[in-house]
Amino acid sequence: MYKKNAGPLMAFFIFLAVIFLVAPGGCAHLQKPVSTGPGAGRKVVMMTAKSYKFTPNNIRAAEGDVIVFSIKNISSVTHDFTLKDPEGRKIADRDLPAGKTTVIKAAFPEAGIYEFYCDIDFHAALGMKGRVVVGGK
Repeated sequence: MYKKNAGPLMAFFIFLAVIFLVAPGGCAHLQKPVSTGPGAGRKVVMMTAKSYKFTPNNIRAAEGDVIVFSIKNISSVTHDFTLKDPEGRKIADRDLPAGKTTVIKAAFPEAGIYEFYCDIDFHAALGMKGRVVVGGK
């Protein structure tokens, strides 16, 4: 049976379908890669977070690097920085309060792709994500 007021509900389901169809391909376009520099060791990456983007979102590092992410949230809402290793295990998960800078230290002991994203509902699907590509020695 068809209901006359189904329009708003149908629009909501279409919105969800679009989000879930686009999300796997990634709304976030990877920016030009930013390198942490030659040789393994401690590196600092200055990053900004805003709705719905991290800059930079495409980082190159060396196996053995320890990266100190200095993330300034330039938006008016709280975001999150979640980082996973190549096997999908969480290695960092911190809130990023609005208007504040948060420092997060993470080790990259092995080569692979480490994904990061904002874990707040729909933020990653809308493009707030990126990666650290760690090359071998």
